[in-house]
Amino acid sequence: ARKPMAAEDSVASVFASVQAGYESLEESDLSTSSPEYQAQVARHLDACARLSRAVDAASLFSSNEELDDIRTDLLQYKLAPYFQAELLNKVVASQPSERIANLKLLMALHCRFLEDVEVLRIMKKEELDWQSKPVGDAARNQRIAQFQREKAAKQALAQLRERKKLALKRGLEDTEEIDRECILALILCCAINAASQLRMVQQELEMLESVEKMKATGTFQKRWDEEHKLPPNPRRPVTILPTPSAQRMALHERVFQPGYSLPTMTSEEALRLELSQGNAIAKSGPKHESDEEDSDRDQDNDDKLKKARDWDDWKDENPRGSGNTIGQG
Repeated sequence: ARKPMAAEDSVASVFASVQAGYESLEESDLSTSSPEYQAQVARHLDACARLSRAVDAASLFSSNEELDDIRTDLLQYKLAPYFQAELLNKVVASQPSERIANLKLLMALHCRFLEDVEVLRIMKKEELDWQSKPVGDAARNQRIAQFQREKAAKQALAQLRERKKLALKRGLEDTEEIDRECILALILCCAINAASQLRMVQQELEMLESVEKMKATGTFQKRWDEEHKLPPNPRRPVTILPTPSAQRMALHERVFQPGYSLPTMTSEEALRLELSQGNAIAKSGPKHESDEEDSDRDQDNDDKLKKARDWDDWKDENPRGSGNTIGQG
């Protein structure tokens, strides 16, 4: 038998507080390890504990009920263990043993939630399987299928919430059908995430329990010492810079140099080097001989020019035929 409406109203107020607190933590910009964030997590976990006690005290559900038998306003309370598990996963444990205890409780809460989802036939049993450990292509296909289911469920939930907003804006009072579809879509999204969380939590729990077991038997420290033990004769450190100081200075001076090769000698020095190696032929004879030859050549040119001018002047003074006086009377 169910409790009076007053008890249900109390459960509704506590559930609204838990859901709002969980969503605020999901959207929070605070660091998950900050004291303020952890204080909020602890406060909302206390609200989850009150919610669980209120749901049990109100006897809202029966073990032989099917999905269609549950009222729409009560269906959302099936999410209570999911919210508690997700909040518990946000707790920063000070000791590995505390984290192990939290993970075990988290797994129990998620399993309880998934059992309700399976009983109500909201999802198929094979879609809720989180204990299988496929390898290779099978594991890849499983991740792809899970991602596609989660994406489709989130899109459906967003569309239903938009429909509800539109219905309320139009003044539609009877939104029970849309409310029920929204709650079922939210449960579907949470179930997909819970199955994924259980796979990761199981791996973390196995690792932590293995480490704690090794610590208890003393094998952890022994294995740590073996893996981090230094060799008996460690090699000398590798010297990157050359040891001679002159070579270091030469390398240092070449740091701030242009990207092209600079000349190392003048043109006169290069010519002397070529001459010393026999790669160039010098002009024969001393320089003063060539100067005398140039002066003699210039003198000959001047004499020829003077002789040509004198001949022109004589021809001007003695026209052709002027010396023939025969027959002139």
